[in-house]
Amino acid sequence: MRIPRARAASRPRPPARRSDRGLRSAEGTGVVSGEEPTMPTDPPSSVHGEAFLRRLVDTLPVRIAYVDSTRRFRFVNHLLCERFGLPPEAILGRTRSELTSGSSDALIERHVDLVLAGQPQTFEFEELVDGKRCTTETRLVPDVDEAGHTRGFFATSLDSTEFSAAQRSLQRQSATLRSVTEAVPAIIFVVDTELRVRFVNGAFERWRGLAQEQIIGRTLQEVLGDEDYLRTRVWMQRALAGESVQFDREERGRSAAHLSNTYIPLRSDEGRVDGFVGVAQDITMHRLEQVRLLNLAERDPLTGLLNRAGFDERMAGMLSLRSRPPVALLFIDLDRFKPVNDQYGHPVGDQLLQRVADRLQNLVRPSDAVARLGGDEFAIVLSGMRERPHALAVAEKVLAAVCRPFELGAVTVEIGASVGVAWGRDDAAEICKRADAALYEAKRAGRGVVRCAPDALPRGMSDD
Repeated sequence: MRIPRARAASRPRPPARRSDRGLRSAEGTGVVSGEEPTMPTDPPSSVHGEAFLRRLVDTLPVRIAYVDSTRRFRFVNHLLCERFGLPPEAILGRTRSELTSGSSDALIERHVDLVLAGQPQTFEFEELVDGKRCTTETRLVPDVDEAGHTRGFFATSLDSTEFSAAQRSLQRQSATLRSVTEAVPAIIFVVDTELRVRFVNGAFERWRGLAQEQIIGRTLQEVLGDEDYLRTRVWMQRALAGESVQFDREERGRSAAHLSNTYIPLRSDEGRVDGFVGVAQDITMHRLEQVRLLNLAERDPLTGLLNRAGFDERMAGMLSLRSRPPVALLFIDLDRFKPVNDQYGHPVGDQLLQRVADRLQNLVRPSDAVARLGGDEFAIVLSGMRERPHALAVAEKVLAAVCRPFELGAVTVEIGASVGVAWGRDDAAEICKRADAALYEAKRAGRGVVRCAPDALPRGMSDD
């Protein structure tokens, strides 16, 4: 069978020389012994057009061939010649089995059978090339004449070894991550920027009583329900704004009474927020035990905050975690509290201390600690403070919270506060000493201000 070609290309060609091997496709690769040069498609009418097309297929990073109905190569480009390590004239007119010494892969032959039956084929196979195992992605397209008979097929092959290896590596990583998320005793989910669920583990399915196929692709509002969604929406919004957030909340009507939740933003390669990962742990037993122990000896009976003993214990526990960043300590002293006690009596003063304690507690994370050290003195310990501005922002919030009027029954009072801030990693007593000195400077500055201990900056933090 002969594939039509332009008449202008029918001139005799000189025999190929070995030095011409690299250009043979451009000069007339489709040569079969006993036949005129052929092309798999109709070339341009000019010799220049045919030469251009041949140069084009030789520069493409794809192996290209035309094989006739007897499975013999009738056209090959430069890359396919390189695959076999032979010049075009040693390939044309021969079958793949002949070129591979009779070891033609049975998988390939099955696909060739199908394409010669008129069915296009796309498949991958592995082969040894120069002693290395390579993966090749191949596409076979039947060449059908006007009568509907398949007279051969076009073949394109691409070395997909690196891509296939990367794909297998990704699949292994995905399987590993799936195994890890199933083994971790936590509820795990991933959402996109529209809060549509992209991934959940088995714990999430059991928590919501839904199968994975009932969850993936739906919004968190649909999965959680309006009530639970609205209770956590503010934290979701902060995560989508790029902030890692942590909060505890009480579950209603489910097996876990208390969950500790962490939302961690996901970012694209360009740095844009692409959703977030949510991790929730059942801390019910921990919370109950914590409450029991704290109520025994470490709580201030008036405010419910940590007392001095509880503060010391919590501070020591935070500093014992060497791998964590420094803690930030805020010493807070109420301004104009004594006149309230003198004017309205101790019951109103006690009520004021309770309201101050509530406001301070609402400013911090569950991992932080708030204590009443005695009288009108309070302290806040912020865990894992990687950056100085975060602690200073909390200190400013303390001033703003305390300065708002307090409505205590029929009495409305206004007070203020001064705050001293210090950081540290090791010695609790030294950190307290520096925070106390900073508080003293805040009071000297006229009260209602924040002062930082000048020698309290953790390594890597700037003073600006």
